[in-house]
Amino acid sequence: MPARYLFAAFIAIFISFVSFAVYRMGALAIAVMSPPQAGVILGSLAICAVLLAYSLVAQMVPGARHSIHPKPLQVGTIILLTVVIGALFQFQYEPNFWANGWTCLRAGILLGVLTAGPFWLVLRRGAILSPSLTGAATGLLAGLAGTTVLEVHCPNHNAWHILVSHIGVSMLCAIAGLVIGLTSEITDRGSVRLRHRIGLRQP
Repeated sequence: MPARYLFAAFIAIFISFVSFAVYRMGALAIAVMSPPQAGVILGSLAICAVLLAYSLVAQMVPGARHSIHPKPLQVGTIILLTVVIGALFQFQYEPNFWANGWTCLRAGILLGVLTAGPFWLVLRRGAILSPSLTGAATGLLAGLAGTTVLEVHCPNHNAWHILVSHIGVSMLCAIAGLVIGLTSEITDRGSVRLRHRIGLRQP
């Protein structure tokens, strides 16, 4: 499949899941955000999603050039969103911080897991040379879908809440993708070594 179709598939999946989730949950946060706040945070999320999707396509095609290396891109995504949120929203004390945070974190992770499924189907169309790196990128992109929905839905604009419970969704999904990718790499290496040993023992 041509690279442009793979890129379009990632973006279409991302937009579809975000749109459906926002339709079901409601856009409560938009009503209490100022236009600059909404424009900057949603614009930042959209840019990060596009760059990650582009990076994923490059990782699926052996020999493809990376405009931005995947590792700095993934780290830079989290740093950028953290800086944007710290600049746009105030850090406040919240009595039920962990209870409110767990509600958003649980919903966001569920959305990330649901989005990761179709992403995996697209990834199967390519040749993944570094499962750990690609897994982390896929998890981060899926997590960003959950973060985007929470930013549109959740009216809690405490910067601490957003960093822990909204951006935390992306970070946890990225870590989960990294672990899955590492597990795949270790399993593949073990299988290759086992086949090699069996081959050496055969007459």
